[in-house]
Amino acid sequence: LGDAFMDLFSERSQSPLQDGIDDALALLKRSSLNAVALPYKAWSNKRLKGYVQSAMKGLITTGKVKSVALAGAVSSNQLQKLLTGGLRPAFWLAPHDDSSQISPSCLEVADKAKPPLKVIAVGLARGVLLDTVAMQSSLTGSQFLGRWTVELGMGIAFPHTTANLGEEIKRIQEAAPISEDAWRLLSGSAALSRTATLAVSDDFEDTFGIKGIIGRAAKLAVGDLRSDEPPDASNTTLGAKVWNSVSSDRTVFEENNFIIYKNDFLSPEVYSLVKEEAARLWQSPELEPNCNLDGKDRAGGYVLDTSMHSSSLYQHFYGNDEFRRWVSRINGHQMFPSDFPVELREYPQGSTGMGCHRDLLMYTNATLDLEFVYTIDNLGTCISTYEDKKDVVHEVHTQANSLIMVRPNAAMHCVKPSEGGRRTILKFIYVGDYRKSSEFGYYTENECGG
Repeated sequence: LGDAFMDLFSERSQSPLQDGIDDALALLKRSSLNAVALPYKAWSNKRLKGYVQSAMKGLITTGKVKSVALAGAVSSNQLQKLLTGGLRPAFWLAPHDDSSQISPSCLEVADKAKPPLKVIAVGLARGVLLDTVAMQSSLTGSQFLGRWTVELGMGIAFPHTTANLGEEIKRIQEAAPISEDAWRLLSGSAALSRTATLAVSDDFEDTFGIKGIIGRAAKLAVGDLRSDEPPDASNTTLGAKVWNSVSSDRTVFEENNFIIYKNDFLSPEVYSLVKEEAARLWQSPELEPNCNLDGKDRAGGYVLDTSMHSSSLYQHFYGNDEFRRWVSRINGHQMFPSDFPVELREYPQGSTGMGCHRDLLMYTNATLDLEFVYTIDNLGTCISTYEDKKDVVHEVHTQANSLIMVRPNAAMHCVKPSEGGRRTILKFIYVGDYRKSSEFGYYTENECGG
């Protein structure tokens, strides 16, 4: 359905939602669907909500769809607003597990709605904490997650990979109630995977005694974000002029639909170090080939950086605090290196480039998820294009030592064919919230054929 909505924006179809439903019905060989689950954007996005509500009501009237559901994470305020709108969801497929807990305030809003909104939890047992408390109850991590979910008053959406569904349900039903200590530990752990604002909210227990520390740190961080001055006079990582335009760059970033291009980004000294390190990595076992690339139009690999030597890209650039603070100030939120590796990539001479796309949302919060392309060299005609909020197309011949920063699901951008020489880049991600979206899993598999 996501692809179908892009047809609406590109004017290839005037009824993309209906087209998507018709395709699904044909593939499933059904005359109707029990439910269609849509993200919060379908209710909140100004370009979508009118069309979605009209289309869904029509599909329900004709009997092609029996109900609509909400899918994905929302705040309690967003849920309250949605439930008072015109197209009310029949149920909510809510993310809930040990790395992305549902908030009690959201459950309260759902329970007090007239009629109450049914909540079905979608999640996977992911961490050591859940496995530890599960072991104490003689349950597997997934069974304990199911028991926890049920005691919160939610239904469970079991993964399609569940081997014996009947046995799994039986173990959850027959398990002893979760102990008070386990409840406090699970509730308190939410602070470890939440943004500062959510971590200090009353929704979660302060099991580890860190809310006060997080609150004080958050106040200091907000003050730093509002400053336009370089964080330290001795900074030598970024180019001499980068800090001169922080205020105007914030505006440009927003007006460009959350994409920005900067020339002469690193200082000459740091650029030289990055260039030398990239050349070394091409011949090094520290570069794990990315087998999702075809090797013809795009080639490269992930920087493992196991030796942590002084010329590391992580130390000089990706993990550098001056760079981190510049990113944070432009985006308006404290941002940090993600837990996804840096990629060294090349568009060889003759490459067809990369088709127009919006970057995939790999982490839960699109505002706190940034992708970067740093150009090490561009010896040919390889040009990048992007559309701003007014649908104006911009073209840039990305120079050596230039940076592009973009949010996922934001500006449409493309890479044109490369003639006359190669283009070498670094790709990496910064986040302000480490919770993963469902799309993250698509990039964790990297198996190369024989």
